[in-house]
Amino acid sequence: MAGHMIFTMLSVPKRRRGIVRKRRERMEAAGLMMQMDGSPHRWFGNRKHCLIAMIDDATSEVHAEFFPSETTVGCLKVMRDCIETKGVFKTLYVDRAGIFGGPKRCNFSQMQRACEELGIEIIFANSPQGKGRIERAFDTFQDRLVPELRLGNITDIAAANAYLKHVFIPQFWRSHIEVKSKHQTSEFTPLSKHTNLDDICVIKDHCKSENRN
Repeated sequence: MAGHMIFTMLSVPKRRRGIVRKRRERMEAAGLMMQMDGSPHRWFGNRKHCLIAMIDDATSEVHAEFFPSETTVGCLKVMRDCIETKGVFKTLYVDRAGIFGGPKRCNFSQMQRACEELGIEIIFANSPQGKGRIERAFDTFQDRLVPELRLGNITDIAAANAYLKHVFIPQFWRSHIEVKSKHQTSEFTPLSKHTNLDDICVIKDHCKSENRN
């Protein structure tokens, strides 16, 4: 019996400890940094849709909407909703996907152009851990929102967005997820009366001039 126990103990492989990553401290004030990303998932019904979301790094206040897929138009719309609600923020923290003008795409980026026109700096994350705030937000959405949409028999995008914006975010997110920032002074800047979002948060043609003989 003793020999059997020794053999069993020796034969059990040791578990490797995962790399412990220290979470980055939150920004000290709201509006200093917004993180943005899209999450394709079967949020409702049988088809995949993309939840595009922005989250304030300091407070976890979220702005989100469902779209058929992750597109520039969807990202521009969510950013516009945030600006119309809160004001212009300082920096946008995103991954290196081409939609944001990262090095994987050399074509003209509408998101990058819109941010430049608004005075918003884009910061590219070097790893998924860098934008952990938005990644954890999507985990919460999947854990809590998906079951609620199923219980409500919600299977279309219009009803899902209505529930997300008028029920889930006000009743659950704001009371359970949002936190107070270290500094109560907001860094959001009111939108100038001379700034027209209709001319900024849209797809613009980028034509290259050609010299012809």
